[in-house]
Amino acid sequence: MEKLKVECIDGCHDETVYKINELSYLGKLIGCGESSKTSHKIVDGQIYSEKVTYLEIPCAFDIETTNIYQRDDKGQIDSSELRPYAFMYHWQFCLDDEVCFGRTWEEFGMLLDSLIRRMDLHNNRRLVVWCHNLPFEFQFMRRFVNVIDGFYRDDHKPLRVLVDGGIEFRCSLALSNMSLAKFCENE
Repeated sequence: MEKLKVECIDGCHDETVYKINELSYLGKLIGCGESSKTSHKIVDGQIYSEKVTYLEIPCAFDIETTNIYQRDDKGQIDSSELRPYAFMYHWQFCLDDEVCFGRTWEEFGMLLDSLIRRMDLHNNRRLVVWCHNLPFEFQFMRRFVNVIDGFYRDDHKPLRVLVDGGIEFRCSLALSNMSLAKFCENE
């Protein structure tokens, strides 16, 4: 656990940042509500119903990315290969009022596995995680999660993605139709 100074509109605040094994989210389950809904799927002309329970714990996920260009032996940008390579260098996951930071997709996988195990998540007991601009984040994370189901606006542009283990990512940008700065300002 570590303390960070964070500049806000109303001044500077101390925020606590946790490592994966330090998150105390099991205690949050005691007071969290659950909501259920019945969903219907059509498979081979047959209608199937299933009850899905959602944990009512606010969660958010965000990554920071950067681009680099291929360079030659002298360190100059290779003019024959002008397409940049993008990669994630930092992620953060908020679970209610707790924040966890990580630097690798392996650490992110460990976090998801820990959430699934400790919160007893599965495809019919889900935790919703909001991502602002999920289609962008998803292009980086899609190779590191096993997608079970999704709802897509267009190819590679998900509005909702269910990954194996009961974690459902949803796009808050599509819901709010506001930039993240404007969304936070209005909330």
